[in-house]
Amino acid sequence: MEIKDIVSISGMSGLFEVVAKRADGMIVRGLDEQKPQFVSSRIHIFTPLDAITIYTMKDSTELPKVLLEVKKQSSENPPVDVNSDNEKFKTWFKKVLPDYNEEKVYVSDIKKLIKWYQQLDKHNLVTEEVLSPKKKEESKVDEHGKEIKEVVAEKTAKSTRAKPAIKERSATHSKAAAKRTTIGAKRGG
Repeated sequence: MEIKDIVSISGMSGLFEVVAKRADGMIVRGLDEQKPQFVSSRIHIFTPLDAITIYTMKDSTELPKVLLEVKKQSSENPPVDVNSDNEKFKTWFKKVLPDYNEEKVYVSDIKKLIKWYQQLDKHNLVTEEVLSPKKKEESKVDEHGKEIKEVVAEKTAKSTRAKPAIKERSATHSKAAAKRTTIGAKRGG
């Protein structure tokens, strides 16, 4: 399983593995469950974890990099208990991602990140192989004989699952927003 095969689904708690996709939704399996279920794209929005970023003071950082950093620091800086006070969450996350944007990233976002980390770690999915799939360079020759190099993700024997698709729910979701979700996005209306 790779990070692109793991999704968050709006209105549903936890993380899900994509089993297959259909025109009207996806068949997913909760990481803690054995039985797959169909989830309609007319009701829910699917967000692959590799499409989520976290606001920093300069730009944003990809979620897989942050999850790997949490794993790396887990012995000296273990994740905060989800029932702790807000200041403990901010202090902990400041050690994990020192330049995170405190105005845009809320404590609720940090709590969600910790819950996701714990669920992924429970299933041994916080590894370089899962969160940063190896890429290799392929060479091709165009019609003029020039060599063209492409970077493509290495295919593994287990990656025969359908690629997750992000569905738009309403006209307010732009295509760019559907492709990349940022933790700490502006709230309210």
